[in-house]
Amino acid sequence: MGSTPSGNGCRASYDATAGTNGAFHVACEGSAAYWCQMTRTPSIHCSPSASLSGCPNFSPSATVTAVASASGKGAQAYNLTLIGTTSGLVTYDWNVKKCITLASGLPNEPVTALSVRGLQIAVGHETKLWEYNPASSQWEFYWVPYPIEDSITALDYDHLGNLWIGNNICAHMKAPDSTFVRIGGIDGDVFGVGGLPATNITYIQTSPGHVLFGFTKGFAHLILGATNEENEWQYFYGSRWLPYRGAHQDQPVLSISITPKSSSSSVSPYSVFAVTPTGVSAVTYEVWTLEKKANHYQSLVPLADTFGYVSSNHLVDWGIKDNFVLTSSDNDGLWTGSYVASQAFRFAVTKNEAVREAAWKHVEAMLFLFDVTGVPGFPARSAFKSSKPPSSQWLPSPTQPGWFYKGGVPPDGTSSDEICGHMLAYSLAHDILAKNEEQRTKLMDTMNALMNNIVSNNFTLVGNTGKRTHWGVWAPEFLNDDFNYYDGRGVNANQITVWLSGMAKRTGKPTYTKALDFLMRSAGYSTNLAYAKVTQPDDVNYSDDFLTFVPHLTYLFNGPGQYVKSYDVSIKRTWQLVKRVRSSMWNFVYGAWLQQISTTPEPLSLLPSLVSKSEAPARGPSDLQGEDFDIDSALVCLQQWPLSLVGFTSNNTHRMDHHVLNRYLDRANHHEEIQHYPWDEISFYRWNANPFALSSGAGGMTNESPAPYLFPYWLARYYGFI
Repeated sequence: MGSTPSGNGCRASYDATAGTNGAFHVACEGSAAYWCQMTRTPSIHCSPSASLSGCPNFSPSATVTAVASASGKGAQAYNLTLIGTTSGLVTYDWNVKKCITLASGLPNEPVTALSVRGLQIAVGHETKLWEYNPASSQWEFYWVPYPIEDSITALDYDHLGNLWIGNNICAHMKAPDSTFVRIGGIDGDVFGVGGLPATNITYIQTSPGHVLFGFTKGFAHLILGATNEENEWQYFYGSRWLPYRGAHQDQPVLSISITPKSSSSSVSPYSVFAVTPTGVSAVTYEVWTLEKKANHYQSLVPLADTFGYVSSNHLVDWGIKDNFVLTSSDNDGLWTGSYVASQAFRFAVTKNEAVREAAWKHVEAMLFLFDVTGVPGFPARSAFKSSKPPSSQWLPSPTQPGWFYKGGVPPDGTSSDEICGHMLAYSLAHDILAKNEEQRTKLMDTMNALMNNIVSNNFTLVGNTGKRTHWGVWAPEFLNDDFNYYDGRGVNANQITVWLSGMAKRTGKPTYTKALDFLMRSAGYSTNLAYAKVTQPDDVNYSDDFLTFVPHLTYLFNGPGQYVKSYDVSIKRTWQLVKRVRSSMWNFVYGAWLQQISTTPEPLSLLPSLVSKSEAPARGPSDLQGEDFDIDSALVCLQQWPLSLVGFTSNNTHRMDHHVLNRYLDRANHHEEIQHYPWDEISFYRWNANPFALSSGAGGMTNESPAPYLFPYWLARYYGFI
């Protein structure tokens, strides 16, 4: 290693035209301030080097703020290093080995940003943008705050000669014809181009087809399209993308670069590197199929598995997914049921016996939730093997020594959530996963015991205390007559009638048929179904969406019954209200419903129609195009689902590209978006969460379940949507 810069305050630029290996131009301030050109031959040598003292516009107390290089060949060969300082611009000509003045007219003012393309030079000051015009050998300037809105913080020329300008308010692009375009957040759509996600730009780097913006909070990647409408913005902020735990705090991006794609392939990987005070973030772009992505998530299942229950596990060390402790959840029956459903569809598609064998182990774990309580037809929320109970909410199993179960201590008794998971998983396991009569009998016996518990106890779930659990309630006296259950009136009515309808068809028992008729006709549950989804903005419960669509999917495998029209009306109304989520889960369940059950091709109007609709024949995937089935959004959801399932926190409260904030507060008394951000820019790991929340996550201390991707993916494969 030759003579190299040391100390603080160094700035550097890379010049790829300065020879075969390129050249690094480095400048540092200090009592022995100097600058040099480093070439890789093959190791890095800093030669020659020179003191900044004696150069025009340099003050011994100056701070280096920017460095750029300019070189060219031919009759007018040049090789320049330009150094921006707090006392002005310093220019060194390597051909004559001394500092030079390009042209008069540039004031000796602090340089805030610098960019060079050939002999086209842009210098940012607090009040002006200066550009050197090599044709006239003159400096030209543009004022701040117009046409540039604020003091310049970043500059970069692209390959077309456009100058990209950053400041603390917005960005601008100056075209070669000297016209300016403003680039802002949501306001940009009115005053220029929109999409910029943050303020306080610290760095800009361009590459053909790409513009990278660094901010005091994260960085953005603008992938340029043929038109402004085709531009794609991606924002990287928070610990999922930045290399430090406190990524939700102000940590400026100091520089960004992008590696070019291989010239031999239009889909070859490329990477974006962002430098922060605490490390370097590398984002690699690769082309994956959705199936490859599913295989990736499948490999992560053991990280979220506790005794066969696939939910989430707590990490020992922040962000380190392989170092975790076994953890139970309040809803292991629901979350594991979701995973079992994904594997049932996976087996149905692949016919891989290893998939069936592995999935059955999770079915057995769910069945164990009944065994561990010792109460016929009463499942635990979760089960945990330990020498002592994890907390006071856990009870020792009366039938399984060494095991504890959760769900038997009021008011946290087993809820309707668990029953949704069990009834879906057992229906699919019975029809797809079970490979012999013994397994199918075990599943039917368990479902019978569960439904007998509910029906014989006046449509409530009774557990170890001999009393109903707080949330295991489907009875008319609660859903219809008790105000405390008003928001579950349609949701729970849908659940219980779906289960009764399915059990009536599967068993032929008149008990289930009689109970179903009573609820649908005498208790008015057919009416309850019509308005299952709550529409009061500050009382929307996103968990209820999952607890609505899961029973609808269960209904598909039970087969339609005499009340199919009521369910058709119900799911169509719910769909109208949830399609803005652009969810893979809701889309594919709804698409399956339209394909298998629905006799009404058009989406149900939220206002009553005076014209009756004729029935239509069953339809295939190719027939479901249009408003009633948004397969494009479903695929985007799968594409954007983050590869890392560590529960990092995201915070989007500072963003400029807010679509429209809901004027109402949500159930947690927070504002939320009307249209949510991309799936990999929010912390959304379960289908019962709020995708419109501005801030969420688990602080990087959990491994989340892969099921929220695997469930809709394999469901879509099963029904032929993918």
